[in-house]
Order: sequence, then C-alpha cells, then structure tokens
Amino acid sequence: MSESMSLQIQGITVAYSYTIGDINTMLSEYLSEDMNLVVVVDENTDKHCLPKLDIPFSHLVIELPQGPEHKSLASCQYIWQQLAGQKYGRDSLFINVGGGQITDLGGFAASVYKRGCPFIHVPTTLLGAVDATIGGKTGIDFASIKNGIGVFSDPKAVLFDPSFLQTLQPEQVRDGKVEMLKHGLIHSEEHVQDVLSYDPATPPLGKVVLDSVNIKHHFVKGDMMDNGIRRCLNFGHTFGHAIESFFLAENNPISHGCAIAWGIQLELAYSSLHFNQSIEGTEYAMDFLRSAFPPIPHFAFEELMHHMRDDKKNRAQKILGVVLRRIADPHFDLEYEVGQIKKTWENVQRP
Repeated sequence: MSESMSLQIQGITVAYSYTIGDINTMLSEYLSEDMNLVVVVDENTDKHCLPKLDIPFSHLVIELPQGPEHKSLASCQYIWQQLAGQKYGRDSLFINVGGGQITDLGGFAASVYKRGCPFIHVPTTLLGAVDATIGGKTGIDFASIKNGIGVFSDPKAVLFDPSFLQTLQPEQVRDGKVEMLKHGLIHSEEHVQDVLSYDPATPPLGKVVLDSVNIKHHFVKGDMMDNGIRRCLNFGHTFGHAIESFFLAENNPISHGCAIAWGIQLELAYSSLHFNQSIEGTEYAMDFLRSAFPPIPHFAFEELMHHMRDDKKNRAQKILGVVLRRIADPHFDLEYEVGQIKKTWENVQRP
C-alpha cells in the first residue's frame, strides 16, 4: 500500500492513531533499539504475519495456541511467566499481532503486568481491524462468560496493513464483514451498501475499513466507559454472545463473527416483534447473513437463557439489549422480555 490513511481515536486518557499502510513504515515510528520489546502472536500469525515484520534488534516473541478456547487466564499466565524475573519492566512495549483474540488478550496481559505496560495493536484480520482494536476494551473469557475478565486500556497505536488479509481463509474475511455490517445497521444505510459490495481482495480497501472504524469511534468517543450510547454497538451481541458462550461451554467453540451473524438475525427478528413491524431496509443484509453463514443452530431455550442471564451487559438482573426500529435508529438498554425472547428463538428454529 503506497499511501497511508489515518484517523485520530479519542481514548480513555489520550488520543492515539489508527493508521492503515505498510506495517514496517508504520512500526518504525514507535521502535528504538534501547527498548524492551515483546511481540505476542498465535500459531497462525507467527507463521504468516510475523515474517513480514522487520524488527532489526533483539525482541521476545511469545507464541500462543490459536483458537477462541485459548482466550483464557492460562494464556495470560503463560505470557507473564515468560516475562517474570527477566529484564521486562513496566516500560516494555507489547506488540500484539493477530486477530481479536490476540489483541484482546495481549492488551489485557500488558495492561495488568507490573500495573501496566504500553502496547500497540497490529490487527491481522478484518474483524480485528474494524472492531476489536478500537475502544480500549481488553480481556479474556472466563467460566464460559465472553470477556468475563478485562479492563479498559488504550493502545499507543493501531497499525493495520491490508496485506495481512491475504493470509486469511474466506470464512475469516466473512466474519469481519459482519461487524462492519453491524456498524452500518446502527448508523448508516450507505455503509450497509458499501459493506455488502465490499471485496477485501480488490483494492482500494482502506476507505471502507476506515469508515467502519470511524462509525465505531462515533459511538465510543462520547462514552468511553460504556455507560450509554456506546451500548448501541452491542447490537447482535445479546443473542450472539449467549450462543457463543453455549458452544464454548460445550467445548465446541465457534467464531465470534459467526455468533454475531446469528445474533444480528435474531435481534432483527426480536426488533420486528418489539415494534410490531418489519425493519425496513434490512432485507439485503439478512440475505447476506443467511447465505454466508450456516443456519442458526438448535439447542434448548433454557440453555440460551442461562447464558443470556450471565451476560456482563445486564443490570439489576435484567437482560438488556439493543433493538433497531430502522437502519440507523438503534435503541439501547431495552429490557428483553423472556416471552419475546422465547418467541423469537422458537420462530427461528422452525424448519
């Protein structure tokens, strides 16, 4: 990519840059020979992405197993054990190279090690580029609760090189488009159309990614601690996280993008019930979600409710979610009624 594109992101304490361009050109602005550098990767990014990074001085590479089941306390302990008793102090710089699992986990591990080390996110998936690395949320799954342990912590920077997308399977690109589509549904019909026609294999692709990042930033910048409008970004996640947690508990984890694709379908159906009307303008989005992903799986309603009630977004033992009256008209912190949840779940399960 010959020309970089950037956006200033307002963080919890300071602003930082989200930049799209050549990874080594971008990284060179943040590295110096006298720093202690820790690079966190998984098995895939160690093989396919790390060789693209030109770091001309000594650094520690920590490789973790790939897969959502490894977004865990055990993985964090492994990172900390590699650092403990060595030269890596509070001024060590973490570079998290991977998808949302690595950036969430690596950001959390850095944020609490010796009460906080700086870190840079290098997302290598579309999902990581447009969602996981923006907004200061870091964390791990715990006891089958998605992101059950975590902290808010800003990166020094987010550096996205689109060439990393060439290392992905088609399903991973598809998963990223789901979060981009969610951004469009809650904010911009034009972005919905851009995402549905978007082919990451065909340049230029920076603008659509940056537009999606900008939409997420719109919801985050005025509500950094997730107490209000930022919760609109949970659209698709009340059902989606419950489904994802169910499969995690069954030791049969599914991708986050797949879970949210199912969640968006269910929450559009719930919105139709709530407002007693079809949600205008969402037909093409639904067509994409139904054709690109497997059918929504069937399991017991009681299991769904168990995981919904354990969601960290709930307040006062109420299941809270987002409904959509129309594209770009989300309503957050709506109490999801058990009867309506059951009706939505049963309607979708019909053959």
